[in-house]
Amino acid sequence: MKGLTQLELNRRFRDLGRNLVILTADAKVGLPPLNPAGIGWMELITHTLEEFRLTYGPYPAGFTGEVHREERFPEFAGELAKQAASALAARGLRSRDVFLKFGEPEHMTALLEEGRLRVREASYYSKRDHNGAVRDDELALGVSLYLTRDTICRAIQRRSHHL
Repeated sequence: MKGLTQLELNRRFRDLGRNLVILTADAKVGLPPLNPAGIGWMELITHTLEEFRLTYGPYPAGFTGEVHREERFPEFAGELAKQAASALAARGLRSRDVFLKFGEPEHMTALLEEGRLRVREASYYSKRDHNGAVRDDELALGVSLYLTRDTICRAIQRRSHHL
């Protein structure tokens, strides 16, 4: 992450934070279980926090308002979340045992009743009016290079050995 700009690092922290936070069965905000997947998310956010420290100094240095202003976190503990948790619990299901598909009611009805799944073109999801959970630019490839003098010298030395 050494070559990331402050905005890119902010976005990574925000995106990881969204993936790290879960809604528990009793409609409370929590962290994932300490299984390999949960630990993986925690490692990623720890690395990101360490990059903030290395680049900008001790917390809260480096954190700008953009981290949370650009897009708010969903309201995990609102009334809708409580209803969802109750619906799962009433069926004896745990959130980690189900797959949820969100969409317009007519599309969800077609999926449930007829098995028809609506698929949109990749460019549809890059629209600016989508929220962060939907917005995704599958047609773009972000590349960030961070080259130090030592990295370049080693590459030149390896190349000269092969000639």
